[in-house]
Amino acid sequence: MAGDVSLTKLSDAEISVEECNVFREKVKAGLLKKLTIVELEQKAEILHEDITKHNIAQELQLLQNRIDRANEKGWRDQYPFFCFSFW
Repeated sequence: MAGDVSLTKLSDAEISVEECNVFREKVKAGLLKKLTIVELEQKAEILHEDITKHNIAQELQLLQNRIDRANEKGWRDQYPFFCFSFW
């Protein structure tokens, strides 16, 4: 069930009234299954877990970049005239 919603499909944009009406019509017509509260809660938990994992991965990458930048700056401050040679 964790693969039901891809994070790339999520958007911060607001859902329009027209989109809500289209969704309601599809549910009324039987094209979409009407979800129970339990199913909605399960989907919300899964979505929250996916978003949290995605955010943690982004934060870890950001922190690693900052660590690398700080280390590089430290090396330049400590050895300002040291040239790296790969010959």
